[in-house]
Amino acid sequence: MGVYVKSLPDFTFTGSSTVSNAIGGFEDCEGLNVYWSSSTGTTMTLQVSPDATSTATFGILQSGGADVTITAAESVIISPIPFRQLRLLATATSTGSLFRNTGTFTI
Repeated sequence: MGVYVKSLPDFTFTGSSTVSNAIGGFEDCEGLNVYWSSSTGTTMTLQVSPDATSTATFGILQSGGADVTITAAESVIISPIPFRQLRLLATATSTGSLFRNTGTFTI
């Protein structure tokens, strides 16, 4: 058996939005990693949904009673994955910020 990395869609922000697109398709993954290479001072809060397609059922991801956030030049690892969609909520507009996402799976 081996552990492999899977590329997932990037998070993007359009216009003057503070909410990114939602990504899914990681049902076969054991863990997720969100990379943010930007140098902006905006903080992002991770939001999750138990539904595969809904845009209305997002809540803030917490760990140990604290919101899971990511700031510039950081990476956040999530495991296990008990949700079907993930998106970002920004403290300010974030047009052009680049977020890369990967997942791990075992064969």
